Amino acid sequence: LSALPLAPGAEAAPQSGRSTARPGPPIPQVECGLELTTAERRLAFQRWMSGAYALPPAAAAGPDGVGAPVTYFVPLFFHVVRNSAGQGGLPQARLDQALVDANEAFAGSGLQFCVVGQDTIDDSFYHSQMSNLSEIDALRQTNVVPDAINIYFVESFPYCGISSFTFSSVQGIVMNNACTALPTNRSTFPHEIAHYFDVYHTHETFQGPECVNGSNCAFAGDLVCDTPADPNVLGQVDLSCQYSGAAVDPCSGAAYDPPVENFMSYSRKECRDTFTQGQRERALATLLNLRPELAHPVCGDELEFLCDPAVPNSTGLSAALTLSGSAVVGENTLTLLATQVPPGQFTMFVNSPTATAPASLPTSSGLICLGAPIARHNQPGLVAPADPNGAVSQVLDLSALPAAIGVAPVTAGESRTFQLWFRDVGAGGAATSNFSNAVTIEFR
Repeated sequence: LSALPLAPGAEAAPQSGRSTARPGPPIPQVECGLELTTAERRLAFQRWMSGAYALPPAAAAGPDGVGAPVTYFVPLFFHVVRNSAGQGGLPQARLDQALVDANEAFAGSGLQFCVVGQDTIDDSFYHSQMSNLSEIDALRQTNVVPDAINIYFVESFPYCGISSFTFSSVQGIVMNNACTALPTNRSTFPHEIAHYFDVYHTHETFQGPECVNGSNCAFAGDLVCDTPADPNVLGQVDLSCQYSGAAVDPCSGAAYDPPVENFMSYSRKECRDTFTQGQRERALATLLNLRPELAHPVCGDELEFLCDPAVPNSTGLSAALTLSGSAVVGENTLTLLATQVPPGQFTMFVNSPTATAPASLPTSSGLICLGAPIARHNQPGLVAPADPNGAVSQVLDLSALPAAIGVAPVTAGESRTFQLWFRDVGAGGAATSNFSNAVTIEFR
């Protein structure tokens, strides 16, 4: 069979015998490398030269040297392509597993993903008859949802998956159902998402091959220095995930020790389960610098900010409250985070199912935007001083959120408005209190 050349960001489908039983275009027998056009190579290098792949200072690694201090939630929109009769399409259980696969792969990177919507496209041609890039691009321009990664799941097409870089003319990801969320392949979906954040194949050579000793890693190969040089291991990794190739380094003649476990290699699909720290930082930097519209503090939801900015406190700044995590009740991962609070002053979060216009309290110099009933987070361990940097956080338990009396579970469809109440010092040194801004979120 004559294999189609891979388009930028594409990964070939499995070899014959692992494809789906439904008729469709022939599965490529050879997995081609990432082929960038001359213009795209120039743009990729310009991105690197401009510093777009350097993390902003606020997103530097955490104190343990790994991960990021803030997690950003990236919205995905799933398009399930079925035949014209409305039959077929990737089952919901595997769509759910694809999301799990992506979040497990990117754990600790500062990126997590959530599905903000899903539709079906009933078209037999897109379902299983596409054979070239122009047809794939036409699908990727169908039912596009703005400010989300649009992902199309098809029964078959020439690749396992195809993605976009930030500089690609057409955006979106197309996944072959035969390569999605299977026990033998949990790696292609994370692989394609990584491409969307300008993480290249470990065997990339658009700036020349990387030397085994890493001496040119900053400007050759995949432009990430903690990924070992890779000659392209396609078809040269055994069932034990051991490299069996005999390629030698063009720089020195040394043997390769390629990263067969890396998501961005062409190793066996079941062997790939690792991103390096450099790859994680590349993805996060791309999100923040080049795709900021996809960076959300809460999974797929816009927060409503009230009393914002808050009345300045004794630091001269306004205490700023935000939320991080998921608004999905069942995930129970929501965290309150307030900054610019007077260091060392005692704090207490409050919440209410209602919000009101800003109002003053006799004992406070700040404004409150919570209506009745107001619940105080005053259970043991929850009233705490702000740290030396003026920050305070609290992980919420949505199964037992502080209520006007005791605690109560949150249910989907409810809204809550949160504020931070804290001790402060007013004019002339008089003791007073103050508030942060307020944040409203609707739970799902």
